Amino acid sequence: YVEDLEALMNQAVRPRMGDAPVYLYGHSMGGAVAALMLMKHPDWFNRAVLNAPMIRCVTGSIPSPVAEMFVSLMCLRGKGKERAAVGQPFDPERETFEGSHSTSRARYDYFQQKRVATPHYQNCSPTNSWLREAIGVTRRLLKPANAAKIKTPLLLMQAGLDSIVCLPEQERFVSLVKGARLERLDDAKHEIYCGHDDVLRRYYEAIFAFLNEEA
Repeated sequence: YVEDLEALMNQAVRPRMGDAPVYLYGHSMGGAVAALMLMKHPDWFNRAVLNAPMIRCVTGSIPSPVAEMFVSLMCLRGKGKERAAVGQPFDPERETFEGSHSTSRARYDYFQQKRVATPHYQNCSPTNSWLREAIGVTRRLLKPANAAKIKTPLLLMQAGLDSIVCLPEQERFVSLVKGARLERLDDAKHEIYCGHDDVLRRYYEAIFAFLNEEA
């Protein structure tokens, strides 16, 4: 994922930006990828926002080391692109607003209609290789020497009701990055951008205030 983002930056973004500011935004696993990019390229971005980043993913009743060992074994057996055992196929009849990661019924319904109509949006279940990367990235992100490489001003948006990623590890990550700050929205779920109007008002206010700050 980092190599893909590097290619996008080198081939499409950096040649066109000139002196314009470049901001990095990453959500969930994209937030973890964004953090790795900031470690590798501390001078590429003016500011960065990590939205409910997957510093550590929730593995439920299965301890992370056990889950990582299992999916790594599946990858070694050539089953990296197969659906992980914890996943299920996309089924709009099974999914509900109450069980979703949104706090806005209207926004949930809007995006659910898009998912039903577009197979590429039906991202309901991880593969073994994806889950291996998601679990393994925690060690890299929480290594103090790696976090110290991040020089870009950074804002981490945290969802207080998040059931996908672990909040203590987000807080630990912010404590390791010099100058980083954390904004917690107690009544938001993992997909903060699909929150109700009051959540989004506070969410966008925090993000744009941060982006508009002078370096």
